[in-house]
Amino acid sequence: MADRDMASERNLSLIEKEGYGYIVGAKTRHLRRVRDKVLSFPGRCRKIDDNLKVKRIFLQDRRYIICSKSQEAEKDRMERGLIIENLEKKIKTGCLSRILTGDAKRFCQAKEARITLSGERTEKEVRYDGKYVS
Repeated sequence: MADRDMASERNLSLIEKEGYGYIVGAKTRHLRRVRDKVLSFPGRCRKIDDNLKVKRIFLQDRRYIICSKSQEAEKDRMERGLIIENLEKKIKTGCLSRILTGDAKRFCQAKEARITLSGERTEKEVRYDGKYVS
């Protein structure tokens, strides 16, 4: 059993190479295999309760369980809104020091020494609201 901080592609590859089985929980955006394949796998989620839906997927001899929590999704939406609001203020005022750090860099793009908000990147982030995979 591993926590979310252990769930890097590199760590999981090392664990698999040694032949160990594992269970790990991970935010969906952090693992490439989850982000690119598991989330786009067809099928419906099963409602467990008012706040939880799950979908079980088998892909390349691995079982993934996508969990979606509506309360967590709302929290993620609110946090993203605050980050974007703060970024918009910084871009307007020209106060760009340390703008591309932490979560903020997911929403921006730097081009020709200019930083702008990326609508495309922001829309991609919505896909991960309230979701994690075990």
